Amino acid sequence: MTKSTKELLLNKLQIIGFIAYFMILTGERISAVILSYSRGGAYSLASGGFFPYAAYIVTCLSLVAGIALYLRLVLSAAEKLLGRERYNFAKNYDILILAAVVLLFGGMMHTGQTLPALQFTAYGFLILAMLVRCIEACIAGVSKFASIVSFVYLTLFSMCIPVCYMTNLTAPRSVLFYIAEFVAVFVLLPCFGKMLMNYFRNGVSKFALCMPLTMLVLCGLTVGLKWTDEINWFVLVFAVLTAVVYFTLGLAAKKRVK
Repeated sequence: MTKSTKELLLNKLQIIGFIAYFMILTGERISAVILSYSRGGAYSLASGGFFPYAAYIVTCLSLVAGIALYLRLVLSAAEKLLGRERYNFAKNYDILILAAVVLLFGGMMHTGQTLPALQFTAYGFLILAMLVRCIEACIAGVSKFASIVSFVYLTLFSMCIPVCYMTNLTAPRSVLFYIAEFVAVFVLLPCFGKMLMNYFRNGVSKFALCMPLTMLVLCGLTVGLKWTDEINWFVLVFAVLTAVVYFTLGLAAKKRVK
């Protein structure tokens, strides 16, 4: 396989990754908006609770804004999918990542109708696009160690961002928990987006110390406040893994980026 053929194949795989992510997550969240009124018990809009309304509003806003951001780019990328011409990702990475993160806000809201399998499938395609970018960077001469560590670190970081759920805790602890989990989403998603944008631009992350520290504080608060109600092992495990990778491999990779 020639170099140009490899580059074309990687470009097509990255197109598939982004388009599938946008289409699957959009479809899943649209179904959530349509079917959440009476489904999901306390999570349904019919329950009249504060949380369902908050989750519904965030989901609707993220859908409208996300679609507005990605629609033109997805259509132009789809045109290149079956031809020999490559899509110019370098020119469009910033808006693609912005659209991906904006749409992900809705994905972080647990609604009356939520299909986790479809959500994870969508995230899997985004991770595919990230993996392709890692391969491209390694081929282009970027530090293989730094690029691979960046891919692993960012993947783990994305997994430890908590989904907003309801709790059986009583006030005032329940109020603190809801504040903590919403703040975690609205702070950590932009942090992830900033790192992801830099990763797609350069093939490596900058490994800024403030990112994992912010993650540890917000994930720690979210998990800790709900500890007596339910232990969020998923967030806890990925938060620990993210920190371990950053403070071992990440700091070593950071020296190679300079």
